[in-house]
Amino acid sequence: GTAGFLESAGYPAPTLMAILIGMVEFFGGLMIAAGFMARFAAVAVAVFMAFAVLFHLDNGFFWTARGYEYPVLWGIAAIFFAVKGGGAYSIDGKASA
Repeated sequence: GTAGFLESAGYPAPTLMAILIGMVEFFGGLMIAAGFMARFAAVAVAVFMAFAVLFHLDNGFFWTARGYEYPVLWGIAAIFFAVKGGGAYSIDGKASA
């Protein structure tokens, strides 16, 4: 699984990192989609995507070769939500109204 892959790539504490990666992807995505603490979640996802870009950098740009195209796309989307927030119809937007 992911922990084995991270271990083979030489990352320290691969099991812990795999759990953290899964949590950021799953809960970060849910929080952004719902607009609950969207800025916080988006920053976490953007940081994770920055590391994903670095990890895939040697493969080139295009995702068909496992490049960094896909992490850049989601990183830019996360930065958008980190800057703009969840919007007026999000949980955060309704709570502040």
